[in-house]
Amino acid sequence: MQKYIWIFILSFSVLSCSQKSTTQKTEEVADAVEETVQNAVDAVNEEVEDATDVAEEIPNEIQEALKMPIPLDPSVRYGTLPNGMKYYIKQNKKPENRVEMRLAVNAGSNQEDENQLGLAHFVEHMAFNGSKNFAKNDLVNFLEGAGVKFGAHLNAYTSFDETVYMLQLPTDKADVLDKGLLVFEDWASGLSFDPTEIDKERGVVVSEWRTGQGPDMRMTYKFLPVAYKDSRYAKRLPIGDTAILKNAPYNVFTKFYKDWYRPDLMAMCIVGDINVDSMEQEVIKRFSPIKNPTNERPKVEYELPEHKETLVSINTDAEATGQRVYIMYKHPKTEINTLQGYGSYVANQLFNTMYSQRLAEITQKPDAPFAYASGSYDEETRKNDAFNAFAVVKKGQIKEAISVLLTENERIKQHGFTQSELDRAKIDLLKSLEDALKEKDKTESRSLVMEYVYNYLKGIPAPGIDVEYQLANAIVPQLPLEIFQEMAKEYISDENAVIIVTAPESEKANIPSEAAILALDKSIKASKIDAYVDVVSNEPLMENIPTAGKVVKTEKNDKYNITTWTLSNGAKVVVKPTDFKNDEILFGAYSPGGTSQYSDDDFMSADYSNLIISESGISNFDAITLNKMLIGKTVEVGPFVGELSDGFEGSTTPKDVETMLQLVNLYFTAPRKSKDDFNTLMQKQHAMYDNLLENPQYYFLNEYYNTIYKNSIRRSLPTKEALDKVDFEKAFKFYGERFSNAADFTFYFVGNIDVNTLQPLVETYLGSIPSSDKKETWKNPNIIKPSGTVTKSIQKGNTPKTNVGIHIHGENNIEWTEAKAFKFNAMVKVLSILLRENLREDKGGVYGVGVNGAFVQRPINAYGININFNADPEKADELIKAVNETIDNLIKNGTNEVNLNKVKETYKRELETNLKENDYWLDKLEYATEYAWDINKIENSDYIDQLTLADIQQTAKQFLDTQNKIQVVLSPKE
Repeated sequence: MQKYIWIFILSFSVLSCSQKSTTQKTEEVADAVEETVQNAVDAVNEEVEDATDVAEEIPNEIQEALKMPIPLDPSVRYGTLPNGMKYYIKQNKKPENRVEMRLAVNAGSNQEDENQLGLAHFVEHMAFNGSKNFAKNDLVNFLEGAGVKFGAHLNAYTSFDETVYMLQLPTDKADVLDKGLLVFEDWASGLSFDPTEIDKERGVVVSEWRTGQGPDMRMTYKFLPVAYKDSRYAKRLPIGDTAILKNAPYNVFTKFYKDWYRPDLMAMCIVGDINVDSMEQEVIKRFSPIKNPTNERPKVEYELPEHKETLVSINTDAEATGQRVYIMYKHPKTEINTLQGYGSYVANQLFNTMYSQRLAEITQKPDAPFAYASGSYDEETRKNDAFNAFAVVKKGQIKEAISVLLTENERIKQHGFTQSELDRAKIDLLKSLEDALKEKDKTESRSLVMEYVYNYLKGIPAPGIDVEYQLANAIVPQLPLEIFQEMAKEYISDENAVIIVTAPESEKANIPSEAAILALDKSIKASKIDAYVDVVSNEPLMENIPTAGKVVKTEKNDKYNITTWTLSNGAKVVVKPTDFKNDEILFGAYSPGGTSQYSDDDFMSADYSNLIISESGISNFDAITLNKMLIGKTVEVGPFVGELSDGFEGSTTPKDVETMLQLVNLYFTAPRKSKDDFNTLMQKQHAMYDNLLENPQYYFLNEYYNTIYKNSIRRSLPTKEALDKVDFEKAFKFYGERFSNAADFTFYFVGNIDVNTLQPLVETYLGSIPSSDKKETWKNPNIIKPSGTVTKSIQKGNTPKTNVGIHIHGENNIEWTEAKAFKFNAMVKVLSILLRENLREDKGGVYGVGVNGAFVQRPINAYGININFNADPEKADELIKAVNETIDNLIKNGTNEVNLNKVKETYKRELETNLKENDYWLDKLEYATEYAWDINKIENSDYIDQLTLADIQQTAKQFLDTQNKIQVVLSPKE
């Protein structure tokens, strides 16, 4: 690709900015760059090829400037210890009293020897199974006792090239923070590898392998050696080889750890509400003593070998649920942590946006062969980038989908993009950076810390949003249209290309052969493709501003600064200004009713009514046109129709709130009726769901729900038969009924709001919505669960795992109160801890066990608790027995103080954080309306402090000691 044009622009931009690292160049160099830029742009405007001559005349000092690394955000404390370990430390107060810590290990499954396949990931598991300073249970108990939740606050991942450990800790308790740093010390150099714990964990890791098994993974094993032909990546999936996982000698585990967990391959990244100076001293003190091995093994980063021919891989599986096409073009990696590389990065973002929008537009057409498609040029491996196109294909249209993707690729090679497409992409990119800049001091630590992880592991620039915004605003406006066609010509190459097809076995007859696919590719490349025509609208969103209503009543909650307006059309509006985010307003709306207003026969039409409108657009604008019109605005809003309620969900900024309100008004008053868009939507839905039940996992879920809810269509997965019940005319009619009366709605705004500015907008766009005196409420849909004990055993598929679902329930036999609901949820959390400890930690029988429950007061007082896991078919009965024993023990003996304190601390920490989040306040304001709940209770934590061991045991007796139990088990065919 001829990168010279925007490289020049980049170098001029950087040399002209005020950053210390870039102002050391002389003014003469900056002047020379400016002149070179102008010459290059002039050459492009005349004839792109002539710009090559300009590129050859770049002075040496400018060429050196282009190789300058992008400076790290100066607010980050960065250093290298004498042993080679890196550290990044930054103070950030969002959220308050929290710190995000990451240990990045620059080694993954690619570093495994042949007798270690899967052990990089296994070592990650062992980090939670005992270390120098923590016995296994001590580590888990300490973290959970500090309010740390597995998955949400504590996690890790292993990939081909890296392993990353992630932990969020509170910072308002010095002993907790100190002990948390000790955890990272141990992870870096002090894992125990106790043989007993290794043997226990073998079952857990194999269970994780088993969880991932199914049609998609089987087909991945088939196509990976083609996609990554002759490379190490084709042979090093992190999950590994089960024979090694089950049988590897203990010393093989420790060998991997000693070889690759070494300080010169590690970085500590710490971001949060901390003192940077003291944290730096802690890092230096704790991690400097760690030594590198005497004879270090060289760390190799592997490339994807080149190949001249286009490779094709066709894969089918009897249990596959859909058809997919992948087209990949592999390239050498572009270094982006330089001034030159950043120019590539920015241009690629624009390229990806324009390309994906092209494909998204095709999916909206009735004759589109795929339901979803996207594409991007991005990093593929450490040493390779790739341009990838991907599509979810409609039934029987694999050849057509391949043809369309290849044709679109050839179209942009021959014609590039249009100026209007580029203009929109530029606006979109710069707006996203502007939004990020506005939230600079309110950015979550979790987001920032991963920037530094990837800066260390992959060399991705982390200059801070100020510099990134400045660079992008200097580069993006000057990028000429012509370079994107040049990019397409390089990215969509004749070499190193791969075409992959995955499909159900039943579609085999409709899949073109490898030879036919290659012939199709050759034919399209030889064709003359028509240029794309970008259809845009210059109409305003609302041609006539509606006649405003008025606020006729105002109520104030001074304690929480909540204003409630009643409008002249009967609608209510609740406004809660906050300073949690600088540029965010969240929006919601609630009205009772929902699909409960309609019979089972009409349920699917009512359930799909809002989705049909969302896909069709509003007023005179279809969804494609509407999306183009909203470029440059930060607005997301759409209607929903739930079971017992209807409403809206949305978000915007103070600048764009009027646009959002206009959209809401139009969703009420001018939904667009389009049979073509309806047909396109239903084709997409059929593409997603028609073969769903061929997959044993989805078949199990469908059987599980149908057993619990007696085959109610309101709870089943959307099968082909159910989708066929969606009637276009009825759906449009039902939508109109749900959104016909503003007086039945309450609207909510939470965020950076000026109440005086918002009021006239609300009066204009919400106060003008038609209303009536009719008042609706929800109805009981009468979904009845079977009483007593129900067991169901199913055999399906050949994936070697058994799925287990256990549902415990009751109706109307326990009065609902807020206190009981809290105790119920606390008891379910305790049960989750106990089942994880028993089934995973003690028995090594599962990778995870899902436990969730709900105690509700609508439509009737009822509760349900779900326990789900998958297991080795030979151990399923043993694990089911263990579940029942755990439940019985909780009923008879309750739990202990350790588990009680884990739950209480988690609740406290969640409440502390939630009270500073806009979405939490929005949820509670909506709940207050729906259930007549007193919002003044929102900060109350007495119920947490007062929770006792007796409460947990008594609640277990109330809710778990019941004969109403449903058990569904799906095993593979024998």
